[in-house]
Amino acid sequence: MNLQEIIVLIIVLFCVILIVIRAGKYIQRVNEGKNPCASCTSVCDLRKLMDEKKKDCNKNINKPEKNCCG
Repeated sequence: MNLQEIIVLIIVLFCVILIVIRAGKYIQRVNEGKNPCASCTSVCDLRKLMDEKKKDCNKNINKPEKNCCG
């Protein structure tokens, strides 16, 4: 192997390691129930979906149940 191949291999390995670390952090946030898009700088479809779902859940939780006996 020459020097150029070694440098390319190091760069590729570095990129793969960064991707694995970021994917691990993303999966960890999802498993903890946190919003995976909390650190997104731009508006993404997943973030919109999570925010809409959270709003719908809050609406359903805050509604008092009707009492048929009351």
